[in-house]
Amino acid sequence: RRTNCLGLTLLLILGLAIPALSQQAKTAAEYNAYKAFYDEQAPAKKAELGEKFLTDFKDSDFVPQAYQLLVGAYARAQNWAKVMESADRAAALPKADNKLKAFAYENAMVAGQQANNFEKISEYGDKLLAVDSNNLNAMIILSSMIPERLPTDDAGKKAALQKASDLATKAMAGVQQFFGQPKP
Repeated sequence: RRTNCLGLTLLLILGLAIPALSQQAKTAAEYNAYKAFYDEQAPAKKAELGEKFLTDFKDSDFVPQAYQLLVGAYARAQNWAKVMESADRAAALPKADNKLKAFAYENAMVAGQQANNFEKISEYGDKLLAVDSNNLNAMIILSSMIPERLPTDDAGKKAALQKASDLATKAMAGVQQFFGQPKP
């Protein structure tokens, strides 16, 4: 009886440990490279270490997290073109879930705004809303930016204004809901 309980306990522990082991570095070099990248505080140096990690360890389990750190490093370094480029690469990953895509697209949208590039703001805002239809930041930014750059034809102008109005209405409802919640 004791052996059965011990065997069952070991089987349970092993069953819980196997998924955790899959998130570990495969080699000491991979671990050291990721740790150096993760620990770096200077944004430009962090981005450099991140690019090196992603080049050297393409098959690492840490690639999605590395892209998140890389996008953040470029944003802190105010390298807006690299924020957008690394966001595109992150979203194109086969392992990219909607959380990573939303993070990448939101940062890229803000980078487009900082670079004063309306087309990129609109592109990334639409991509962000495709993966997170309730993202208040995207709705607010797009609803305020669209009327500034209206198409010249009447049909295009009407469609753009309708889109901006719909986004603003949805954003207002989201903001009211957000501020209507009880304070923690």
